[in-house]
Amino acid sequence: MKFELLDIDKWERREYYEHYTNEVACSYSMTVNIDISNLRNSKLYPAMLWLLTKTVNEFSRISYRFD
Repeated sequence: MKFELLDIDKWERREYYEHYTNEVACSYSMTVNIDISNLRNSKLYPAMLWLLTKTVNEFSRISYRFD
């Protein structure tokens, strides 16, 4: 994965970022049914972490991190 530096002063989502980091205690929650029958001998927890990370990073609006 390639990381790019973000100029927050020119970022089109700055207003949302500042609102949720300064004014709202933010969290994510989701309930879904998933088919785990193809895991075979894999461990469930590492497989779920990999899948969740992969999925979240596909959405540009939530694939940011602090460095």
